[in-house]
Amino acid sequence: MMTVCVIATARTSLSDAAKVTALFETLQEHSRKEEGCIQYDLGIREVDEEVEVLVMEQWTSQAALDDHMTLPHFTAFQEVSEGLVKNVTMHVYTLHS
Repeated sequence: MMTVCVIATARTSLSDAAKVTALFETLQEHSRKEEGCIQYDLGIREVDEEVEVLVMEQWTSQAALDDHMTLPHFTAFQEVSEGLVKNVTMHVYTLHS
């Protein structure tokens, strides 16, 4: 079975950390309810006087991930987090198991 895995990171200032963490947690809550979502986990750590958020996602297919990125909770997250997060990276992998 092949699935799609996303590993993403983003950074924010210590002063915005609580707000940004809450935004990610809301996104996580909604994303986990999506039909194609297998896994959606967050990790948080302090790095160089900033907070880094790690997002680990697993989806049933690329189509499920693509759909996820068009849903209202995802687009709302993007709009609200703009200017609060920086150094965003996103890597998409196909998992073979």
